[in-house]
Amino acid sequence: MCSSDLYGIPRQKALPKPAPAVAALLKMRCETSGSGYALFWQQSAAGGLAVAGGYVSPERKAALEAEGKTGTFVDACAGVVLDTGGESPVARALASGAPVYLEDVAGSEGFARKDKAAEYGITSICFMPAMGGVVEYGSGKAGWEEGMRNAATPAAELAAAFSAGASFAIFWKQEGDEMVAAAHFVLPERAAALKASRGDDKTYASESRAVRLPAGGDNPVALAASSGKEVALEDPGASSTFKRAGLAKEFNVATLRCVPCAGGGV
Repeated sequence: MCSSDLYGIPRQKALPKPAPAVAALLKMRCETSGSGYALFWQQSAAGGLAVAGGYVSPERKAALEAEGKTGTFVDACAGVVLDTGGESPVARALASGAPVYLEDVAGSEGFARKDKAAEYGITSICFMPAMGGVVEYGSGKAGWEEGMRNAATPAAELAAAFSAGASFAIFWKQEGDEMVAAAHFVLPERAAALKASRGDDKTYASESRAVRLPAGGDNPVALAASSGKEVALEDPGASSTFKRAGLAKEFNVATLRCVPCAGGGV
């Protein structure tokens, strides 16, 4: 008999530090989907599909701590290695290039990590191919969340941005007649440097989350989304027309690039 989610557990269980683009993708996917955690699976050098990064939202961590739990589902999956050619949802998503959904984890008899998911209150999971691997993200909310299925996060654009030296990324999406910052990521070293110099946890990206821009306006975000072309702004802190010029100057942002992508812009 074959299991549909065959896996092994190596001696080393420490979760690896993900590449910047992967770390950004995991955090931002949680924020755009309302999920509590995300994992990135990729083929390991030793063979099999292994976890190459994970993220747990602050809200999910707080909920688990309130229940007296010291670990997370991400921690529990850190040492799992899946059969690349197997029938696990991760392997199927990677092989097909199409998303796989478990709308009811408890009722998924062939899902070998079902008990781990139940221990940490995970009820529904999505498996989405991205960046040559698979992003797994799930929720502990009751019922299936349609937002999880339709969550947009610009994987290719994030990879290009951080390869080019970006220190942060903001994902903007249209809501009604406005563009809103739905998710963001800041390189840990950039966030640490800002905290050391400022004494707080604020960043240009975090403060931009409170800004709403007209979707039909002439701001760089709206222009990139409407034109389908990248819009670059040099020295935005000195611009007399850029709405967030004050923020750009405060956080010493030298260049902004707004890139159109599916579901919005980054």
